[in-house]
Amino acid sequence: MLANMSIASCHAVYFTYKGGPRIKTEDGNFEIGLNGRGHFDAHSLYPDQANSDYPAFGSQLLNSNDREGINWRRTYATITGKFYDINFKFENDFAVNATTAFPHSLREAWVAARLGPGQLTLGQFKPYRGLEEITSSNEITLMERPSTSSTGIYNGRQFLTGIGYRTLIKDNLGFGVYVMSLSHFGLPLAGISYGGRAVWLPIDEEGHILHLGLSASQDIATKDSLSAGAVDVYGGRQGITQSLGVAGASTSLNAPSHNSQSTIAAETAYSVGPLTLQGEYAITKLDNTHQTTGSNRDSIIQAFYVQASWFVSG
Repeated sequence: MLANMSIASCHAVYFTYKGGPRIKTEDGNFEIGLNGRGHFDAHSLYPDQANSDYPAFGSQLLNSNDREGINWRRTYATITGKFYDINFKFENDFAVNATTAFPHSLREAWVAARLGPGQLTLGQFKPYRGLEEITSSNEITLMERPSTSSTGIYNGRQFLTGIGYRTLIKDNLGFGVYVMSLSHFGLPLAGISYGGRAVWLPIDEEGHILHLGLSASQDIATKDSLSAGAVDVYGGRQGITQSLGVAGASTSLNAPSHNSQSTIAAETAYSVGPLTLQGEYAITKLDNTHQTTGSNRDSIIQAFYVQASWFVSG
């Protein structure tokens, strides 16, 4: 028999349950966490019969049961963690798996590393455009996102694949830039989106914040990419979607093979004690959406909202 005895160094591993279960090493070089999110909807829409005196821009429901019912809006399973200087996140939405197969059901799937004063991210994530757009669905004030988001002017392009970099210049001033494909996992890589967003907090105190931001982007769509278009969604997610234009929808023989959407948006938010105020304004130009007198025409669309909230409890 041969017996061997040795002494080796090791790092303690411990568990934490703050914000979900996580495993961490004592030296902080490795951690992994699990989390989940479930949003359940119940909806009832009042029937609104078509009226020949008005354009078809109401709910236009033919009976009281159309699109009514209950459904899971989101059922997210999330894995986050780090390995030395590399951070990662993978998030799948099982609520859409019944109609959309994996990996198309992936929402965020990225790795990130510190580069200089900021963070470089590679994979699938939200482009840096708009305050309400990049806010988590757990944190938005109202149930639906406004038309300045992927619910409206960036229709269907909430998560894209590519590379992004964001950093803070000072504690109250930062920016992010990105270059991405107009696609997400499960679709062919095609089209291109690029842009950036800058934010400034001229007031940044405990219980008193003023936020200002500006973003700009351009989505250049091809026949194999996600289309560049704007919609108006009302009556909830199960309600009615009205298209406001799709870049390249013009069927002219001399229409270009790719068509772009150019957007610039401003945002502001103010919070003092229990009161918050927030608003955004965006203007977007869609190329070659339609024809008049045999010529291609563009569409200019404006989107904006204002909202306020007050916490009764303070």
